[in-house]
Amino acid sequence: NEEIRLPRYVDSLERLRYDNLHHILVDNNSKDNSVAFLRKNRPSIIIFESKTNLGLDAGYNLAIRKALEFEPDYILVSVVDVVLDPDCLTHQVEKMESDPKIGIVGPILFHDNDPDIVQSYGFRVDSRSVSAEPLYAGRVEQHELPDCIEADYVDGGTTLIRRSVIEQLGGMD
Repeated sequence: NEEIRLPRYVDSLERLRYDNLHHILVDNNSKDNSVAFLRKNRPSIIIFESKTNLGLDAGYNLAIRKALEFEPDYILVSVVDVVLDPDCLTHQVEKMESDPKIGIVGPILFHDNDPDIVQSYGFRVDSRSVSAEPLYAGRVEQHELPDCIEADYVDGGTTLIRRSVIEQLGGMD
């Protein structure tokens, strides 16, 4: 239910311990009161209202084009069904800063109703079957998870992307 998820998501954005943020949200023709809620409770968020559902990637591209106007080093794209840890963005940026070859960093995503279950933490792509297999999924002790892994694919629902990568790709496909 968007009416429940959106306030939790926006609150998690507000709690991010990272300076110099611009929050840009694309409303993909929602039928609830999401935009009214945001305009009333979070007036600092830049909102684009689409008259049609553009789909995930086209919505991301609209937000990315606006974000590029601020000349950021990185752009975080995410969907509203996540709750971000306050230090999530700081850790992602630190990882990016540690190696200029890193273009995309995705966080560990845990199930909301059971934080001991990993929903997503990187995937390997099998080139023969063109399928993505999770590197970590299911019940995992958090202390057993490596701090960082190299993956062929990360969940596009919450991803930090280096601006130069976005510019090379021309956006999301």
